[in-house]
Amino acid sequence: QNGVDMKASVLATGYGQDFLDSPVSKDFPSSALFVDGYKPVELKTAETKKFQADLKKYAGFTGVPDFGVYNGYILADLCIRGCENAGNNPTRQAFVDGVHKVGMYYQAGLGCGKGVDVSLEGRGHAPKNSCGWFLQVKDGQFVPFPKSGKPVTGTLVGTPEAINNATNGGAAEAPTTAPTTAAPAA
Repeated sequence: QNGVDMKASVLATGYGQDFLDSPVSKDFPSSALFVDGYKPVELKTAETKKFQADLKKYAGFTGVPDFGVYNGYILADLCIRGCENAGNNPTRQAFVDGVHKVGMYYQAGLGCGKGVDVSLEGRGHAPKNSCGWFLQVKDGQFVPFPKSGKPVTGTLVGTPEAINNATNGGAAEAPTTAPTTAAPAA
């Protein structure tokens, strides 16, 4: 709006059908990228196909799922895994223990990277690496950027104390991630 020629803008939110259905998506610049920590449905992997089929079957939802839909699905999957591990007559504690028994959890196959450690020992420990996918809007659809659809990975950065505290369950200034695979050029 102010006439600033941005080389690229990276948006952490907005991926989903609601955005594609909005008027702003029709004039969205190709230099604007969405980053998503979950496997985009546009990749059409076995996991994303199952995700969309389940959404259609159980919720009547079609289109591009947003952050809330992804999280709801993933949390439901984790709850089912916890219930399965809780035994025949589960108690609250058995359910909690059942979730922890999952250990490394791959977010219904939609996560990026090496999974999330949901074990009791992993509680409060930030992973040292992270990753996510970039997407653009072209012709009214989200498309992976780069076209290969490969995620961009990053490594936790910050002061040594902050990294140590974050990865060992302590609190300090918040570290962030820096790319270890080159971010796509806009």
